Amino acid sequence: MTQVDFEDVSVSFGPVAVLENLSLSISSGGFFTLLGPSGCGKSTLLRAIAGFIRPDSGTVRFGARDMTHVVPHKRNTGLVFQDYALFPHQNVFDNVAYGLRARKVNEADISAKVTTYLGRMGLSKFANRATSELSGGQRQRVALARALVIEPDVLLMDEPLSALDANLRQEMRLFLSEIQREVGVTTIFVTHDQDEALSMSDQIALMRNGQIEQLSTPHDLHHRPRTSYTAAFVGGANLLAVDVKDVQNETATCLILGSEFRVAANGCRPGEPVKLCVHHQEASLSNAGSDTINGTVTAVVFLGGQTSYQVALPTGEHLKVTQTTGFNSPQFANGATVSIDFSEQCCLVRDV
Repeated sequence: MTQVDFEDVSVSFGPVAVLENLSLSISSGGFFTLLGPSGCGKSTLLRAIAGFIRPDSGTVRFGARDMTHVVPHKRNTGLVFQDYALFPHQNVFDNVAYGLRARKVNEADISAKVTTYLGRMGLSKFANRATSELSGGQRQRVALARALVIEPDVLLMDEPLSALDANLRQEMRLFLSEIQREVGVTTIFVTHDQDEALSMSDQIALMRNGQIEQLSTPHDLHHRPRTSYTAAFVGGANLLAVDVKDVQNETATCLILGSEFRVAANGCRPGEPVKLCVHHQEASLSNAGSDTINGTVTAVVFLGGQTSYQVALPTGEHLKVTQTTGFNSPQFANGATVSIDFSEQCCLVRDV
């Protein structure tokens, strides 16, 4: 297992700075995800780890080894790409064996190792089959077996699930997590999909304009975003204007439309530019009453076990609320006036 460290790494393409003085430490043996929108620098960071891009400045380390100027094929990294990059003229066995043969491993060891990894991937009976005859999920498993059979120090995965349909993506998330825990290899996973990141990762670095916006566990990234950018990107939280009256012991007393609520201060203080972060399940609707915040339902979406509402507030802001659908649960029609309550699990975020 190998720790990966970035120390003040900068990468530019012509006049465009993609990464600027970025420092990051990725613990050995964990599942680490680089999350962010297109153009944020996550794939560039992954390619710098792989050696495909040489930083303009800074240092890349695998453990104590300085890898900054080491060529890709001497870094002992396993790579899995979005398009699988399988060899169409070779069968499944030979695709998986490719990296071992390139390292001049003897054929007996190759046969044993490839057989083992095909078994782990549930592909034993497909060893002699052409890759063109496999499903998308099976091809992804072949690519993963090829990356792991060389026993890499670091496994690098660049949007590996984005070409799969929704059901298969969900299945592969579980499979990748199980295999990573079983093998224990340091894994760095790139995605723009927050669900992938939250469901699979030990740590997530949310990137923005070549910098790390927040480095957290999945739980903290979702429930305690530090900025309005993080709150909007991860979970699509509501961000409401709020007046912070006081903060005591990390509990903030806030005013919204004249009503007082207590929420998590989340490190924010009175006087800072902040928003109230309200996830869709952290607000509740009930029949309209006096001395409450009232709003008007402007959209209703039935989702089976849940119903999603959009509610217009008197401020002109819109609030999305998700509530359980059941025989005893209140249901509201489009145009209904409703009362809104906020959970103490809501938190303040810095508005940036």
